[in-house]
Amino acid sequence: MKNLRFNIGRIVGNSDLLFPLLYLSKSRKNGIIRKDSDICIEGFQRSGNTFFHFSFMRLNRQANIAHHLHASAQVIKAIQQGTPTIVLIRNPLEAVASLMVKDLNLTVESGLKSYMDFYKNLMPYRSKFVVGKFEEVIDQPGLLVKQINEQFKQEFQYEILNDNKRANLKEQIKKKNLRNTITAGWERSSIPNEQKEAAKQVVKKQITDNHFYKKTLAVYEEFLLI
Repeated sequence: MKNLRFNIGRIVGNSDLLFPLLYLSKSRKNGIIRKDSDICIEGFQRSGNTFFHFSFMRLNRQANIAHHLHASAQVIKAIQQGTPTIVLIRNPLEAVASLMVKDLNLTVESGLKSYMDFYKNLMPYRSKFVVGKFEEVIDQPGLLVKQINEQFKQEFQYEILNDNKRANLKEQIKKKNLRNTITAGWERSSIPNEQKEAAKQVVKKQITDNHFYKKTLAVYEEFLLI
């Protein structure tokens, strides 16, 4: 049932035709793209979405942010209405491994297919948004905001992080995770921890052995080259 729900969500989230159904979901009402959205922050799950969203939001508290739907149709909708957009991306081995640790009922195939669909759908729009590599997101999210400002002629606030500020930001996110029953467990935390990293090593071989892995890796590499 988990994989069925996940795959239905993948189909709806990556379909321009079906995407409007998500406007009926109460759980997505705060993150879905609307006409008054100031920015769209999207990416496949476990690709730095929470880190970038949190770092952006704390300096731009009045901004209306579309985020965390993990749906390519959301990105396309944002582009069509002229909303400044950033798409985050992480190596599929790390992203899917983290996703599987978050939910052990998810199959490798479901995770890889979802990753492929998300980024393949966005290939034709690649020049219409800023791309944020996971490594850039967790190192200097402010530089990505600077790129957004330059590409979309915006004036979003940002800062350059030193080691202390970066550590403080991670600690704030960690505390926020712990206050939420959904993200309180180590396996669902958006901040790395030893338990999660150990668990990821167990599932990584399942991922690299899957016949979809090479295709998914090729999508990742092509997306970064365009």
